[in-house]
Amino acid sequence: MFGVYDNIGILGNWEAHPKDLIVWVKGFRGNELQRLMRKKRMVGDRMMTQDKHDMEKRICFLYGHFNRFGKHR
Repeated sequence: MFGVYDNIGILGNWEAHPKDLIVWVKGFRGNELQRLMRKKRMVGDRMMTQDKHDMEKRICFLYGHFNRFGKHR
């Protein structure tokens, strides 16, 4: 799993442990659309209104983008 926890080293100077990551990022390998859909599924009902709206707008944009320019298009 090379590169999975690089954000801890880059952003946190290796002071944080992977177990301290937020739950929808732990051991996750995927693109931004998959990450946002996973976040929405896990904590979407507890999000603030504006944050949830912004996240859903981003999901809508990325969904259209991957349908036009995706790897399997």
